[in-house]
Amino acid sequence: MDLKTLERHLDPYRTIFAALAILVLINAQLLGFNDAILSSLTALIVSVAVDVIATYIKTKKLIFSYGPAISGLILALVFSPNLPLYYIAGTAFLAQALKHVVRFNKNNIFNPASLAMIIVFLFVPGEAWWGNKIPEALILGLIVSWRIKRLPASITFMIGYVIFSILFGVAQGKAIILQNYLDLSTAWVFFAFFMLIEPRTSPRALKAQIIYASLVALIAVLAFAYSFYSPILLALLIGNAATAFYLGKIR
Repeated sequence: MDLKTLERHLDPYRTIFAALAILVLINAQLLGFNDAILSSLTALIVSVAVDVIATYIKTKKLIFSYGPAISGLILALVFSPNLPLYYIAGTAFLAQALKHVVRFNKNNIFNPASLAMIIVFLFVPGEAWWGNKIPEALILGLIVSWRIKRLPASITFMIGYVIFSILFGVAQGKAIILQNYLDLSTAWVFFAFFMLIEPRTSPRALKAQIIYASLVALIAVLAFAYSFYSPILLALLIGNAATAFYLGKIR
């Protein structure tokens, strides 16, 4: 089977959902299998239910889509599963509510899960980023990024983050040890290959992808260096806004 045939058989959103579900199962033992599965199911069910209800209110039709399911699993893989379930249920509810409210030209401005989490984490320090076991996350992430035609963005971000970290360190007169900046066992692979490239809030054109990923990488480096609140999510949301108002128009 050649690449074009394989691409026709892999629906983008089904591919993302399947990859995230596999990551949940693979990584669940990191923080307790039962807690991880239960929190993931909670985020998934609440996200889908809220989206179906909100869509029905607007259209009077029952519409089920992979978008809210993907949002729920992303939320679950970042949010600590050891916290009470009402935190993750509330965050999932907020994510889908914001998805239907915070829009520009009938499109999402921000990644719904990221926007909800950055709000909730102001009150509940629940970041865990547990869905990033190597090499599984990298392999699945490469498949996802390739399938939704965002591989340049993922690669640009990874390279850009290293380069900007080095430049910032040199400017500050600090010795740079790359492992301290980009440890592949942490959140970076999951972020670059799943969250950064969410199809509705990231640009499609090649030039726009490179600008977008470079911008997010730069903001992330500066946000970490100056101890900004939730730097990686903050960088993503700024990149999303840039896409909604400017980068999405680049062809």
